[in-house]
Amino acid sequence: MTELDRLASEKNNPSAPLAAFDAAYLLGLVPPQNDAKFWDSLAKRFESAARVLKDPAHKQLARDSGSAAKDTSKALANSHASPLPAK
Repeated sequence: MTELDRLASEKNNPSAPLAAFDAAYLLGLVPPQNDAKFWDSLAKRFESAARVLKDPAHKQLARDSGSAAKDTSKALANSHASPLPAK
């Protein structure tokens, strides 16, 4: 991940936007269990990638992925806020 983040930070590198997206995508493959903050952070990564990607299809995929990560974060936060009733 470190190498992708380094590539993503290079302003003059034409591959930087794709590196940013790839780093976010790879992180999403192995999320920690029940961690809303992780999903918030992942959403921000995807949103950041969407801002710099050039291809409209890639931009949309990054936006959709960011939205899904936000939804996951909200669902996890809500599940922790209201515990299941005792049986």
